[in-house]
Amino acid sequence: MEFRADGTLVDYAIGRGDAPEAGPGGRWDATGRLALTSGKTGRIVTSDPDRLDITWQPLAGEDVPPGSPQRGL
Repeated sequence: MEFRADGTLVDYAIGRGDAPEAGPGGRWDATGRLALTSGKTGRIVTSDPDRLDITWQPLAGEDVPPGSPQRGL
């Protein structure tokens, strides 16, 4: 994930040959809220120099695996 100074972000997925492939864009703010253009939203929970923990909210109708932190268990 790339966070840009103008408040936009790019979510990267692993593409062919393990090369990063740009996915949906979105916006972020200084409070840690994230919003992708797909409608998915999230919040930065913790950040360290080598790790970023994000809790994502599933989209309506999106299947969430049992035991996922998104289920609140």
